[in-house]
Amino acid sequence: MTVEELREKLSNLEHEQWISWSKYTVRALKEAGYTQAAALLEAKYSPNWTPYAKLPEGMKAKDRIWADKIVDLLHELGLETCPDCMKMGDVCDGCSRKMPPKPGEG
Repeated sequence: MTVEELREKLSNLEHEQWISWSKYTVRALKEAGYTQAAALLEAKYSPNWTPYAKLPEGMKAKDRIWADKIVDLLHELGLETCPDCMKMGDVCDGCSRKMPPKPGEG
């Protein structure tokens, strides 16, 4: 899997999480009797209660911000990206290149 493929999978997951959170928030406000606040949030959030793949690029960019944080963390933990084919792992399955040692393993 390339870094870009991973980024898009994580972005999709982030969007699914946001949908779940935002629907829960609206539902909880309704159940607590805050119907006006719930209606305002639902009007704001519901246009984006759509699959990630169908979002406009501007909305996808918001999910990618969070996906990039995870990709950065994976790099900090030593998961390297192959400079030849941009796949991630210890041995690149894309071009069979041996990845550089992780920090402290050198």
